[in-house]
Amino acid sequence: MPRSSGCGGWDFSDDTQCLAGAATIQARIASRVTQKTLAGRLGVAEQQVQRWEATDYSGVSVSRVQEVVDALDVRVTETIDFAPARAAAATKKRSTRETNALKARTGKSRSRT
Repeated sequence: MPRSSGCGGWDFSDDTQCLAGAATIQARIASRVTQKTLAGRLGVAEQQVQRWEATDYSGVSVSRVQEVVDALDVRVTETIDFAPARAAAATKKRSTRETNALKARTGKSRSRT
């Protein structure tokens, strides 16, 4: 059942934090741990867990998410790769050149006058 959240429910986007938050909620449910039980394990109010889950843990620190994962006794195995800054800059330059070439072919000017 889709949920209303800051990350579009269960629709996993490219947003890594959103994906991690949704996966954390799914892990809690799969482990048959209630929000109340999880809150007790973490020493926080049940409402705090509800707030975290309402936003798919958006804005929650990595260390706190790790505490949640530890309290659920699950293991995180997702790997995140980041492109080096030079590679990202080269991609942006290439994209700009391709955009300008497309504009030239379609007769659109590069200037905005």
